[in-house]
Amino acid sequence: MHKGGQIQLSFGMIFSVIIIAIVLFVAGYVITNFIKTRDCIQLGTFNKNLVNEVERAYRSQGQSLSFQGSLPAKINFVCFGNLNGPSSTADKPRQQYFKEHSMDNKNLFFYPIIESCGSNINSYLLEHARSAEFFCISTKSGKVELKISKEPLEALAKLSK
Repeated sequence: MHKGGQIQLSFGMIFSVIIIAIVLFVAGYVITNFIKTRDCIQLGTFNKNLVNEVERAYRSQGQSLSFQGSLPAKINFVCFGNLNGPSSTADKPRQQYFKEHSMDNKNLFFYPIIESCGSNINSYLLEHARSAEFFCISTKSGKVELKISKEPLEALAKLSK
């Protein structure tokens, strides 16, 4: 009789360990998806805030603004400009990287690409903005700073480091 009790206790223990493992796996999966969603939302919010500042400068008769935005820690660089235009030697590899990922009709890029967000959220078209050349700004603790200016007779707002 004593042996039967040990087998039931052993089965109950194994069953408990399996349930705990399943709960931990599900919790990890949910947390990971929340983090991925947060990163994608941060990219979208950064773009929305930048578009608002570019529009504000575009509509002005002449204004210079300093834009600061927050990005996910995974993003190392924010790049701006025409992929077929000139760029500095340091930014040429990133320019080529975006060309290879078929983002030719955009002028705002996040490097490296966050795969979980989809390709349409890793690059954007800022309609009323231009830059003299393709350039990238490195993020510092998830923050980036950019200058937006527009002269009275210019058609578009100019982006620069």
